[in-house]
Amino acid sequence: MPETKRQPIGPIKLPSGREVYCLEPLGSDRMAIMSRALAEGRQADMMFMMNGYWLPAKCLCDKDGKFTAPDYFTAFSDWPDRDVQFYRAVFDELFGWQIEDAQAAKEAAARFLPKAPAS
Repeated sequence: MPETKRQPIGPIKLPSGREVYCLEPLGSDRMAIMSRALAEGRQADMMFMMNGYWLPAKCLCDKDGKFTAPDYFTAFSDWPDRDVQFYRAVFDELFGWQIEDAQAAKEAAARFLPKAPAS
């Protein structure tokens, strides 16, 4: 399967003044994180850390789209917390599950669900 070409998004200016870029996450990013977490016995951390930290960290890149966080489990270790929270909020706003997505999913699923009998 050919690799999907992703365009860097940014620069995202963090509260500290640092500028970063990110890539839109792919399913393969999530799968790589899950595989590593399972291999390291980190199942309990997986769901919370996946969306909150690891996936946003894995998608950090430079302006040319090259990954900049080879160890996404610790990528934010030396960042000021305010920068981490800000970047996570931007990332979630860009790529997170939105209310509109939930409504569209319900509408799509409704086509396949049995109809309630008329009363």
